Amino acid sequence: MVLSNRTLLQVFVAIGIVYICIFVGIFIAVIIPLQIGILLLARIFRPDLKFFVFGMNSALTTEDPPENFFNLVNIAVLDGRITCEDFRSKFNVRVLKLKDSRNNLVYQRLQETFTGFMGYTFWRDLGPSFDLQDHVRDYDYQGELALPSPCSEEDLLRINGPLLTVPWKEDQSPWEL
Repeated sequence: MVLSNRTLLQVFVAIGIVYICIFVGIFIAVIIPLQIGILLLARIFRPDLKFFVFGMNSALTTEDPPENFFNLVNIAVLDGRITCEDFRSKFNVRVLKLKDSRNNLVYQRLQETFTGFMGYTFWRDLGPSFDLQDHVRDYDYQGELALPSPCSEEDLLRINGPLLTVPWKEDQSPWEL
């Protein structure tokens, strides 16, 4: 009996679909219960942990924040003057305290950091230790990252590269303005 090319292709596609279904079934049967178990253990032994770090955030994190090697840097030059204190106050009201229709903070993650637990990276609420002054502050880096006053666009471009590798501070949300 000779099978046509079309019939062979249909057989191979059917076999591929079966293998995919088996793989997905094994994944669901093993990984999902494992993650649920780890989440339950985290709730019991580390109540400060909120949930797994997923999506784009997971690409930017490791289990150990100071060991992270990746920062996002955005440099903006604004017209006019605003004091750091005024900017911090406006940021607090318009961003940190902003709530959605269900009265949840829209940008809660800005008041969290991440940490490892049993091989997974979790969000951890900083609670009362969160201090906006650690994040919205005057530029005060020294050494290679120091800026002259006044500074030029070339000065800003010069520090852009080194800012990409500044280590994150432990027990602090990994962002600053």
